[in-house]
Parts: sequence; structure tokens; C-alpha cells
Amino acid sequence: MLSNDQMTKLKKYSNIANRKEHDLQEASNILAKLSTGMEDFRITCFRLGKASPEKKRPLRVIFPNEETALLVLKHKKNLDSINLTDIKISDDKTPRQLKYLHSLRATLQNRLENGEVGLTMKFIKKKPTIVNITKN
Repeated sequence: MLSNDQMTKLKKYSNIANRKEHDLQEASNILAKLSTGMEDFRITCFRLGKASPEKKRPLRVIFPNEETALLVLKHKKNLDSINLTDIKISDDKTPRQLKYLHSLRATLQNRLENGEVGLTMKFIKKKPTIVNITKN
């Protein structure tokens, strides 16, 4: 026979396992709807932050390789067309990458405020760069 403390721990473990399974299933369903051409995603996922009933926590999804992650990032614009506008997909950046991106955005903003026109930021070979917008 189990004590009350043991029962509480067992219920808590069961709830955690159920939540993890639910998160994995939800992530798999969303990825299947993205129309990436890949139906079988082998992913790992977990929630970030401390559990709280007042707010939602982001779900971090880890892919088996970089190509799969890039494929999902390329198709994230399809979320609007499948009525999943409340879901956001973004890549995970290091603090150094974030600092560089913020400084590049500030530089772009300063150049635009100083009268330069036709500038934008594009990712060239996975690196953000300020470029001129050219019309073909």
C-alpha cells in the first residue's frame, strides 16, 4: 500500500509524463501541417521556464539535424494559411548572435534616419547583412 506522499509523487510524475507526451504530439501535428514535404519528424521537445497556470510557456523543439530545422524555418510562413496564427516559430540564437543582430538593426535604423533609402537586412549564408533593395 502506498502512502499519501507516494501517491502524490506518482500523480505528479504521471501528469508530467502526460504533459510531455501531449507537447510532443502537438508539436508533431503542427509540423505535419506545415507542408514541408517531411511527414516523419524525429523531434525532442520540452517546455521552457517554470510551470504556472497564469501563463503559457514556450515549447523548445530540437530536430535531429540542421537541415530539418532550416526546412521548418523556411515553411513557418505557412502557419497563417492553416489558421495557426497564434503559434510563433523562431530559431534559438546565442547571446553573441543576439548582440550582433541588435547592433546591426541599430545601424540600419541610423542609416535610414540619415536619409539613405532602399536598405534592408537580409540573411546571406546564414549571416545578417545590410543590403540595398534592388528592383529587377
